[in-house]
Amino acid sequence: MVDSGRRGPYYLITGLLIGLVLGVFYGWVINPTRYIDISPQSLHEDQKKQYLLLIAESYQANEDIGRSYSRIKEMMDPVDADELRSMLLTMEIDPGFQDKFEVVRDFINALEPYMQLMSSPAPAANPNPVQAPINEPAIPAPAEDEQSPFGAPDSAPFGFGEPQGTQIAVTPNGFYISEN
Repeated sequence: MVDSGRRGPYYLITGLLIGLVLGVFYGWVINPTRYIDISPQSLHEDQKKQYLLLIAESYQANEDIGRSYSRIKEMMDPVDADELRSMLLTMEIDPGFQDKFEVVRDFINALEPYMQLMSSPAPAANPNPVQAPINEPAIPAPAEDEQSPFGAPDSAPFGFGEPQGTQIAVTPNGFYISEN
């Protein structure tokens, strides 16, 4: 005979467990999440300390403070010296960073004057520049009866020229003024 009693929910629990195991296996082994082109700002605090150490070692190797500043600026914008010093203090306590503590300290000490230079406002351009007085009058074009270096007024070289009766004057700044 057929047992018409109730079956337990064991087949549902078994199906859920198999689905969960397969989903975790697929997500972690077959198709894991790959982070591409993330910024250093999104790093965890421990990884930011490691990034700071790498920047300090790079500075120690090539002494390019501008490049190091731009790398720090990618991690924290605006660059805060107090935050860098607090990271340095946590690195001093951490046994993984104790041997590299002085490299980071020297880098931060070299970075502070550069940060002050970068944060100081650029000198403003003088709105009223001093100009030497110009006493030269405009140079008039030669009169019609005088010969210009290009020949007659209506026969300029290559067919270019001003129509008859036009006067050209040169200002002291070197601009040409055409008057009819």
